[in-house]
Amino acid sequence: MCGVRSIFSRQAHHCVCHTQVLHFYLLLTNPGDHCITLLTTSLEPILTADLNAQGFGTAAPIALGWGKKETQFHGSLGKQAALAKPEAPTSVVSVHDDGRYEVCWRDDGKYFVISYPDATLRNQRRLRIYAESGELFSTSHAVSNAEPGLCWRPRVQLVTTIQRRPGRGLDVIFFETNAERHGEFELLNASQESSFSVKQINFEEQGYILAALCTPLQSDGQSAFIRLITCSNYQWSIKRELHFGQVAVGADPPLPVTFTWGSVASHNGLFTLYVAAPAVSVSSESDSSMKGLLGTLVRSWVFCPMYDREYCLAGQPCNRVAATSSVSGIVCFVDNDCVKVTPMAHSVIPPPICSTQMVLKSRSLAGEYQPNRITSISFPGSWIARSPDSTHSPMIVQFESRSKELFTRLHLVDLQLGASNYRRQTFEDGEDAVDVQLVTGSQNVAPWPKRVRTIAISKIVSSINLTVQPVLDVLALANQLQSCGGNELTHLTWVDRTHVAFIACNGFLVGLLDLDDVTSTGMRWLLYAESSCKGSSRFCGLSWAPDGYLCVQLNSGHVIVYIFEELLRSKVCSVVLNIAQDNPDMRSLSSASSAEIHCILKFPVICDQLAVASFTTADLQRGALSAAPKVSSVVPYRSFLLGLHESSHRLYGAPIPTNPKVDQNADPAAHCKPVSLVMDLCSSFMVLPNFLLVTSMRKLLICIPTQFDAVTFASPESCQIELTSRLTIPTELYSTGQGASKNWYNDYLHPIETGAVLVTAVPTGTAVVLQMPRGNLEQVHPRALVLTHLADLLNSGNYTEALLLMRRHRVNMNLLHDHNPSTFRKNIGILLQQVEDPELLTLFISDLLEEDVSETMYGTFYGIANAQLYRDASVKQSLSSLRLRSPKANSKLNGICDLLLTYMTKDKRFLLPTLTCYAKKKPAELDAALLLLKNYYEAGDNFSWESGIRHLQYFATPNELYRVALGTYDLELAQVMAQRTQLDPKEYLVDLNYLRSIVSSDGGPWGDMQPEYRLAYQRFKIDDQLMRFPTALKHLRASGPQHSENLISYVEKHKLYEIALELFNENDAEFKVISRSWASHLLTGQKLLYAGQVYLRAGLYALAARAFLSAVQPYLWSISATEARHQHESGINQEDTDVVMSEQDIRDQALKMTARLKELGRHQEAIPLCVDSLKNPDAAILTALDGGLWLEARRLASTYTRPEVLKKWLKPKLSESASMLLERIERTHAEFSESFERLTQLRRRHADEAESRRIAQLHDNLDSAMDSATESDMFSDASSLSDASMSESVGDLSIRSNYTKISGAIGFMAVRCVYVGYREQLSWDAIRRSAKNRRKQESRKWSSKPGSKYEEVGILRELSKSVELAQRLAAEVPILATELWHAGMSVDGRALIRSINQLLAEQKFAIPIIWDDWITEKDPQFYPVQQNEGRKRYPFKVKINTSYCDYSSNQHTLRQTAVVNLRTDFTDS
Repeated sequence: MCGVRSIFSRQAHHCVCHTQVLHFYLLLTNPGDHCITLLTTSLEPILTADLNAQGFGTAAPIALGWGKKETQFHGSLGKQAALAKPEAPTSVVSVHDDGRYEVCWRDDGKYFVISYPDATLRNQRRLRIYAESGELFSTSHAVSNAEPGLCWRPRVQLVTTIQRRPGRGLDVIFFETNAERHGEFELLNASQESSFSVKQINFEEQGYILAALCTPLQSDGQSAFIRLITCSNYQWSIKRELHFGQVAVGADPPLPVTFTWGSVASHNGLFTLYVAAPAVSVSSESDSSMKGLLGTLVRSWVFCPMYDREYCLAGQPCNRVAATSSVSGIVCFVDNDCVKVTPMAHSVIPPPICSTQMVLKSRSLAGEYQPNRITSISFPGSWIARSPDSTHSPMIVQFESRSKELFTRLHLVDLQLGASNYRRQTFEDGEDAVDVQLVTGSQNVAPWPKRVRTIAISKIVSSINLTVQPVLDVLALANQLQSCGGNELTHLTWVDRTHVAFIACNGFLVGLLDLDDVTSTGMRWLLYAESSCKGSSRFCGLSWAPDGYLCVQLNSGHVIVYIFEELLRSKVCSVVLNIAQDNPDMRSLSSASSAEIHCILKFPVICDQLAVASFTTADLQRGALSAAPKVSSVVPYRSFLLGLHESSHRLYGAPIPTNPKVDQNADPAAHCKPVSLVMDLCSSFMVLPNFLLVTSMRKLLICIPTQFDAVTFASPESCQIELTSRLTIPTELYSTGQGASKNWYNDYLHPIETGAVLVTAVPTGTAVVLQMPRGNLEQVHPRALVLTHLADLLNSGNYTEALLLMRRHRVNMNLLHDHNPSTFRKNIGILLQQVEDPELLTLFISDLLEEDVSETMYGTFYGIANAQLYRDASVKQSLSSLRLRSPKANSKLNGICDLLLTYMTKDKRFLLPTLTCYAKKKPAELDAALLLLKNYYEAGDNFSWESGIRHLQYFATPNELYRVALGTYDLELAQVMAQRTQLDPKEYLVDLNYLRSIVSSDGGPWGDMQPEYRLAYQRFKIDDQLMRFPTALKHLRASGPQHSENLISYVEKHKLYEIALELFNENDAEFKVISRSWASHLLTGQKLLYAGQVYLRAGLYALAARAFLSAVQPYLWSISATEARHQHESGINQEDTDVVMSEQDIRDQALKMTARLKELGRHQEAIPLCVDSLKNPDAAILTALDGGLWLEARRLASTYTRPEVLKKWLKPKLSESASMLLERIERTHAEFSESFERLTQLRRRHADEAESRRIAQLHDNLDSAMDSATESDMFSDASSLSDASMSESVGDLSIRSNYTKISGAIGFMAVRCVYVGYREQLSWDAIRRSAKNRRKQESRKWSSKPGSKYEEVGILRELSKSVELAQRLAAEVPILATELWHAGMSVDGRALIRSINQLLAEQKFAIPIIWDDWITEKDPQFYPVQQNEGRKRYPFKVKINTSYCDYSSNQHTLRQTAVVNLRTDFTDS
């Protein structure tokens, strides 16, 4: 139903306009009244305003008097110039101004602008801007030669109009909302200004593209055209011209051309332009009467503001170093008739600046050259094989010639790098020519045409002998509609260097052009779209897969995939039927004479960009690359068709079914299926060798490796899942919540600006060029591309380029070795031959670390299958073998430094790297470095000496170098180094002179010493001063026996006991003195065992025995006591109580040792002392019975013939042990039964609560209090969980190291003390108390107190301990029962076995109930979640092997007992 409203007015309406939000309508009456009427959507007047009202408006500028003319300086004109009245600017009315009134609303409906000829200013055109309320906001000055052409640019909020400059051009000028000028740009040049006027001008909804309709002023054969202009970096460029033929002969008035933009445009989306133009038939050469008006034709053009990235497409992974390209990274920029070319691989020059400029022109009938209109540009992909003798790269430039032809023309330009000696050159081919000019940049790398050829498609098509009637009909229709535009070739797709596929005739035909054959045999039509009453299919996209597939996209979203060879074998043009269903049958779509369809993929939308990416497995790829050149190795690939829908930012993908020989899991039904969404919020993508680059709206550039592991590669579905997972960005990277990651790093992710899109990338390099939303270009080097290129350089042995790449991109230079250690060590000589700059080696050595950076810093890159493509299979084996060796013998850092030193030491060119090797070694060998520099110093090479010393000061301070020089015992070198420090010469000269006097020949205090003793004593003084105490001790020992007393005191002072003992023999007096002092020092620290060992080695047996007695070491005490007895019996050292011991002393110590061992329960060790030292077998038998060593007691009684002693004590001890063991079993049984009953009741209560909650939820009567059954402990005052334990449980969820978890008040104090720098305030006692509190809190956390939060887990923990205790008790029962049977006490043995069997039987029955399938997750679907609500799963391991202990008559059978291995550190799963 349609409602009609009307408004009556006596005046004629000049123009009408409504807001885009449809809130108001605006009516402008005839020029006589100059009234503005504002209406509502219901056509009710709101207000009326006078267009000729005086005043500027509410936005009038406020003058503060600072810029008055009277206060300005006028120079030589003098003060009179300040008093002169300013002349009013003269404005001229354009002769082509038709006096139209124009009205335009701003996109948000807040303002509207009116452009009109002001009668008060002699009809000069001016602008007036009004607010939505009708209030005048601002008024512009009169614009000279202004013409109609009003529109409002969205988002930027600028008003545009037209200004003519007679004889110079036609401009589009901009005004701000306050009516002030804001720049302009030239729309028509001087040659076109006098012939055209702007009929209509308008921006699309987002303000990216400006469309201007220019109509001829006179009917002199010129046609109307629409110019599409974009702005980037504040430069307006003409991207396209749509020309329309002449109107029908005799049509009066001339039929107009008009246009409008579609309303579905979005950022980086599609922009649809609808044009209504008169359709005129084209007269044939035989019959000129056929020319006439056919009607009005409405056509639409869909523009996508994106880059043609066909040049960067890569069909299969390749060696990036080997596949170099001399013209890689070329980007073209179109501006009307000019092509601006820039090699991004060598210089990033943002538009509108360029490296080379090419202007296309054609010769007119008058013989003069006129510019051509460029339609598109296309490059071949990097996967196209280049012939060995070819040094150029082809480029196709499509343009519309001035002559009326069915199709556009092509320029085939062969580009090469380097402009030779030319800065300007013209290439002519028939009536077409190309002017080339070098603009900026290096002349050696500037793209320059080598040859230019023109291909006239219309002539080739006219010479083809066609027999297919549908194709003839399509060409005839295109010829009739030639005057309405649309004769360009779209979607140029390179098959190889000489063949290009394209779409023509408005999407009805797909053709193939041979660039080397421009005759009728060099072109053929491959496909045509069928038209029927049900609708017509049209081609709207092409994509070529290097493995032989041609993908054709239809306007229904279907993509038909053909095998290109099959398509060429078909002698006729294959028909593509209209696809009306989502899953069509391929057999019904292929006719008998048409090429067979390989598969059909259903995209949900028409994709703006199609590309095929090939994926492989790293193992197969590595085998192919390592195969011999003569052996052909075929690597299977899986091709994925990727499609990007720019308006929704969605990336779709689907695998193309491969050869069944390769695809073992190929399904015939899979040849026709819909695609899946592999990534959302995708702004652009690009296929490179070994990588797929994708930009996300979440500010990330994602580098996807095109290698999968063998398991994933086996199935297309798994490959697609893996591709989707690699394109999925982790949530923590773009989340802004509390859990967002603030510090992340990934080799395959690179941060970018929001809205950035890919422009180009160097296929054999690391550079990726992106365009930001503002229009500026940025070049980035993603870490994944850098590491991949670096791996290629290292594998090829190009170490110089690798080092330069590492330095340029700040890659850790350890990767030079860690990438392949065995190869690096083998090629160390090649490395030194290649590197001419020693600074690179110095950087490499300075960066050396012990860790393997391929596993730590770059573990993300080297941890996937893609990196294994660049590493030999032997790399990991060599790494594992290196780790098995001792770290000191195979230090990575020392090994590399030693290897380099063997080559560089004698080469003066590598002086600084050599010094760096000495400084980097662990420990550093700065003394060797200084001695090396000393040789240059003595040879008079001051430059090497100074540069070497300055270099060493990067690793050590001058004071440290002085100490190192002093440590070389070269006092001359030390004095030279001391002069470079800030030390006082009065101090170090005195010290050095004192050291020289020790070895001087003039005598002195050391005159009576031998020269070698004096030299040793000098070195002792030097080492002691440098605090090298072990070395100083050795030199003091070598300085002669006169320093023995000083040596012992020096040892005691610096605690050098162990080193000192190695300098003396065991018979030396100093050996015993030092040993006694060392043992006394150990006794002071309560290290009794070590002190006894020192006494024993020194022969102080009595002291050793006392130390071993205190340490309760019976065997060592026996050795010491025996040696002391021997010394006493031999009569040696009878009076030395530190060496000898009497029998009574030995007996007394043996009694003390035996008593202590019994107290500690070490009865087995006490038995030998009773027998050997005390000579008391009865005590030994009693000791064995006390310790439950029944068999040992029987053996002793039998050996020493003491049966009466065994008979007296055996039964009482057995009875006592049996009763104690029975009591422990019964107590364990009772505790287990109680805990099991509590667990059963607790689970029953959980089940009842869950059922009650379920019933209440069904009746919508759920109480919130019922939902906190397991959380009641958190709100209870009687809770067993303290605040500290709650904070500990929460703290366990944080990602921190165990070394940084300090709980409780003491831990908080420790952290605070560390933060403020007062670590000394925290004592070890506080740390021990903190550990004790932590253990206490851990035990409280899993409390089994009724009502606690983790009551069930606490009960489970108690039950697990009870089961473990039962296993230990069950192991003691058979031994004791056997002895009871031997002693005739079978009743007690049966009681024990009966009790333990009852306990084990109950535990065997209860274990499956305690640890049911809900907890162990064996069969979670068997138990409904509602029945187990309130319970939690806790991780632990259960291993159950159950059987019994049994006893019958006079024999016993032992069976396996239950074994339960449980984890007690339960946590919430």
